[in-house]
Amino acid sequence: MVLLMLAGPGMAQVVIERPWVRAAPPVASSLAAYMTLTNTGSTTAHITGATSPLAGQLHFHRMVGQPDGTMGMQALQAIELAPGDSVTLKPGGMHLMLTRLNRVPAAGDQIRICLRISQAEPVCTLFPVQRNGPGNP
Repeated sequence: MVLLMLAGPGMAQVVIERPWVRAAPPVASSLAAYMTLTNTGSTTAHITGATSPLAGQLHFHRMVGQPDGTMGMQALQAIELAPGDSVTLKPGGMHLMLTRLNRVPAAGDQIRICLRISQAEPVCTLFPVQRNGPGNP
């Protein structure tokens, strides 16, 4: 599923491709969402957050190596995309965390998530809940 945000001339236009949320056990307190984002507009897109009726809080994070050799999450204030640039949010890298869940969705469900973009309308699409990412059984 792909969604294009309609914008006027000189604005950022963000396309969401290959959205998905990793399925989790029924007792999970958080979920991770993944996608590829592309700015097809003529100005830099500043993606400042996200909302979903499923979760009370959504935050962008990236995985970073720690001095002890483990991996940890680092919160991101925004994702910036220059015109023509793309970024892929994927397991082990940048991702969108959903916390304060109203319920834990099952594999096969779909979750509506809207990305907030500064000086533009939100971009919304449905994210399928999957055990593995698109194209992986």
